[in-house]
Amino acid sequence: MSIKNWLNSLRKESVEYEGLTLPAVHLRTGGHQFRENTFFVWSANQEVERLKACFNLSTASVLLDIGCGFGRLAIGLLNTLDNISYIGVDVNNKAIEWCQKHIARQYPNFRFIHLDLQNKRYNPNGKLIDIQFRLPIESETIDIVYLYSVFSHMLQNDVRHYLHELNRVLVVNGNLFFTAFSEQDVPVETVNPPGYQNIDWKADLHCVRYNHEFLLSMIEESGFFLEKFEHGDETEGQSAFYLTKKKAVNQDLPTPNP
Repeated sequence: MSIKNWLNSLRKESVEYEGLTLPAVHLRTGGHQFRENTFFVWSANQEVERLKACFNLSTASVLLDIGCGFGRLAIGLLNTLDNISYIGVDVNNKAIEWCQKHIARQYPNFRFIHLDLQNKRYNPNGKLIDIQFRLPIESETIDIVYLYSVFSHMLQNDVRHYLHELNRVLVVNGNLFFTAFSEQDVPVETVNPPGYQNIDWKADLHCVRYNHEFLLSMIEESGFFLEKFEHGDETEGQSAFYLTKKKAVNQDLPTPNP
């Protein structure tokens, strides 16, 4: 590819592929495999099938996608469940603007919300998460919450606040899926662990690895029950957690450390 064509490709914000509008390659986060259109769409469809098989996702469900990015899960839903009630949120405003332009304009049942919250990797100038943190969603109105590669870039105090808040918005017996770096016999929390997964973790919060038992304790104290766990099979060696809300919890938490 010539330098001119390469520069032109960077200016594009979307590409068309098999009747779908996808984010341009340079906008896609995650592993290098997501740069391939075929894999990107296949993976989106697989996530929808995962939620169908494990949580009975259907057009009757209300789905909350935390860390929706540039719409990977939403694009998968457009193939089979385009009339579902969907809410996507992200701290990356550029991603939300893309989804509003390329998805929500055509599908008004797909809503996208920017959360101006601090994450050193994706929104370093956002507001700190504290005991005042609330998602702009009413209590017990969500059936399924999905977070792919979100807690993997988040410190423990923020994870704890999110878990409690997700408990609030989920209906009783609602379901939560997330991925995280989780291992036995490691410190409670390690940012960018050297040599882990044979990857050179460098950027802020590129990898936040948790001790598995510690992560389970946060899940339990947040009112969730672990239904299923799959170790190390997700992107870059993350593990998959399938939870069910069993009870409401007190939402008052200690203010996170700066």
